[in-house]
Amino acid sequence: MKLKVGIIGCGKIGGLNSYNHKDKLNHAAVYKSLHGVELFAVADTNKYNLSRFSQLWKPKKQYLDYKKMIKDCNLDI
Repeated sequence: MKLKVGIIGCGKIGGLNSYNHKDKLNHAAVYKSLHGVELFAVADTNKYNLSRFSQLWKPKKQYLDYKKMIKDCNLDI
């Protein structure tokens, strides 16, 4: 069973500073590199950043409201 991770904020630290997956200095890259961890959901109030992040990192769910993400997803991290 994998731990389900949610990220709040898709900006540079969240994962939009790495379009080629070589930059490992962001949350998405670190979580994707860990065995037993699934990047399950992401939330950002900026629709454009949310869309770009989702295309790059492929989380299962995307939210514009982080409170709804937390309520809906039963996240571990």
